[in-house]
Amino acid sequence: IMITDINMPFINGVELIRKANAINNNIVSIVLSGYSDFDYVREALLEGAIDYILKPISQTDLENVLTKALKVIDSRRQTSVRMKENNQKLLMAASILFDREMSDLVDGEGRKNYRNIINTRLSDMELNFAKFNLVLIKTDNLSNILKRVADTTSHELLYKIKNIILDTVDRSSAIVFNNTYVPNEFIVILADSECHEIDAIADKLIIKLQEYTGFFVSIAISNSHFSLDKIRDAYNETLLSMMTRKYKPGNYKTYAENAVEIPIVKALTPEQENQIAYAVQSNNKK
Repeated sequence: IMITDINMPFINGVELIRKANAINNNIVSIVLSGYSDFDYVREALLEGAIDYILKPISQTDLENVLTKALKVIDSRRQTSVRMKENNQKLLMAASILFDREMSDLVDGEGRKNYRNIINTRLSDMELNFAKFNLVLIKTDNLSNILKRVADTTSHELLYKIKNIILDTVDRSSAIVFNNTYVPNEFIVILADSECHEIDAIADKLIIKLQEYTGFFVSIAISNSHFSLDKIRDAYNETLLSMMTRKYKPGNYKTYAENAVEIPIVKALTPEQENQIAYAVQSNNKK
């Protein structure tokens, strides 16, 4: 709150308000004036002063105008909070739409070719980078993380995890999205990164995501590919790498090139298969 006289040497109150607003437009200005200064007062009000007090000043007048100033400040704060909340909601909505679009490249029944998805990030990556690697990140079940992270919706949680990932990688050469078909999967498309750089990024992601979620994190890194047509192939490589690893509790990092070809042994009889299929259809958990 700035209280200024109208008539002062070197700079008058109107000029002071103008200069102060140029530095910080959140300043609430009040002017003091005599009866002969009304033209200046009008100019001060046009510059954004909220009120004026005529001299001589009484305590009541001062208290009233300060109460008004505090209400103005409170109203501005509430407006600012609402604007931030609305901006956050818009960013989250855009993020969800982006995730849905990108998820169709790797998963889901309606799988699309990346050329059918209008996305400037993909276009830039295709034009500016020679190769890419796909990094698949799996967190714990989101419902478990939500229990640990208080007062957070599932959309807010996904958005937060995506931003942690984005803060860890080079945003200018990476695309990050959540797989809407498998909500605890996050996918990073890294362009033109060397093996040691990807390895270091994966280690940082494990540390930061475990710190935030409180659960173990699994990461699989695809082979290098030289066309965005291969995004789905790269995803399948990382998925296979995760599915064929030897299980051990804790964080882990694996590479598509290390995926083991496991011979399929059918251990169920046709009767057992039918029983399991029926149990799934009838939601018989037992």
